[in-house]
Amino acid sequence: MEYQSPAKWSLRQIFTQSIIQLESLAETDVGRSKEAGLYLESAYLSRRHAVFVVDVDGNLMLRDLVTAFGTFVNGIALPSGGNQVLAHGDIVSFGLAHYGEATPPFLKMCFFEMITHDLQCNGRC
Repeated sequence: MEYQSPAKWSLRQIFTQSIIQLESLAETDVGRSKEAGLYLESAYLSRRHAVFVVDVDGNLMLRDLVTAFGTFVNGIALPSGGNQVLAHGDIVSFGLAHYGEATPPFLKMCFFEMITHDLQCNGRC
């Protein structure tokens, strides 16, 4: 059997279009703590709000860390402390499900699109 490397994942911050790479076989925590792997300055985030995990098979999972304002995938709240396997194109947000024109920029910074760079998995790794 031939070894296939895990899918490579990135986050595209929707407001700024910035790309953030996620490490394979690692956890990236999200929060308003300056020690977070993905630091976001928002009162709607906990110090440790959520964590992204890329597993050995290349699957990307998001885990809410029991937060007051929630973690959302495609506008739907994860259960407090819940997990969700993510797919290419999913929209993830922290502290807010949706935003509009009147939403302040610091809140718009909390919205990300999931991007996989592994075409063999068709975005469902």
